[in-house]
Amino acid sequence: MLKVKLLLFFTFFCFFASAEDKMSETELLVRRFIHALIDKNEANIRALCLDHHNLKALWTGDKKNQDQRDQAKRELSKLDIDWLEEGDSFRWSGKVFSVNENMITKRHQIARVKMIEYGFPIHLSKVGGVWYIQPLFIINVFQREIAADLKKDRRNYTVVIDGKEIPLNEDEEGIYKTADGKELKISMRKNLFQNYEDKEVILSYSRDLSLSKNREKNCSIYRFKSELSPSLMVQVYKAGSNINETRQYVVNSFIENYRAMEYTLEATPTRPAKAMRNKEIIEGLDLYTKRNDVVHLDRFFFWEEKGRVLGVILQLEISDSVAGADYFSHIMKEIELKPSSKQEN
Repeated sequence: MLKVKLLLFFTFFCFFASAEDKMSETELLVRRFIHALIDKNEANIRALCLDHHNLKALWTGDKKNQDQRDQAKRELSKLDIDWLEEGDSFRWSGKVFSVNENMITKRHQIARVKMIEYGFPIHLSKVGGVWYIQPLFIINVFQREIAADLKKDRRNYTVVIDGKEIPLNEDEEGIYKTADGKELKISMRKNLFQNYEDKEVILSYSRDLSLSKNREKNCSIYRFKSELSPSLMVQVYKAGSNINETRQYVVNSFIENYRAMEYTLEATPTRPAKAMRNKEIIEGLDLYTKRNDVVHLDRFFFWEEKGRVLGVILQLEISDSVAGADYFSHIMKEIELKPSSKQEN
């Protein structure tokens, strides 16, 4: 039985090799190129094509399974290669293209294969006496298909497993196929606390908050917003800033803004407040305001650390004070100023 299988394989191999020997150089190039596209074989595509900065598009995406690849190759083996001539026209992607005298020369040819997936015109160019695939047109075709797929399957995240990209949304399930065809379920979710780090600080904050950063003249400001009323602001000032002047300026700015917006303030706008950080008490100020029967609370805490002034400001409606307290206490506990940090210019 083994001898019979070996004989059949040898006969098929000889037949295939004989068929290749009878092909022209250009036809052999086209068939090998389509094989490389079917297999998404990067090395072969690179070897057969002229260089292009977007060549990666030709092997990007999901690869067919072995049965599908074999079927496509069998289909190709039964088809002739059509060679376009001057004056011919072809329709592709909803447009009609005409072949002119500059497209068909001793150094340029255009081939087509009547396959649904690979029916695009294949441009060949002769460089240094050797025929290569000119990939520009085909790359444009593949890029349009990739763009259409991406638009259809837009996700907020991409999980990469062994080089394969799997687009996912939070709490959505995706599938990863191993080399042996086994399907693994993939999902992702946000951790309870998110982490941020730059040249100045390391921050940890609730996943219910969104973070944005901007820079003022003398400090970096990290803003945290939630779907509820609580929001937080972390301010990191340049070395040499005066803590008392900084605190007074910030608090007075808030008071002036509230008065300009016709909030109701108490006769003495601020009250003393305290917060814990690293087992130490940080002195602060609470500012209560009222508008449309809704009571608002702003909490201001400033302290010096590693030669810098840091400030944390909590803003909320009293009805959301529990959530605000949780957000605030976690940030106060976890904020870390980098000792060797230098503010970016």
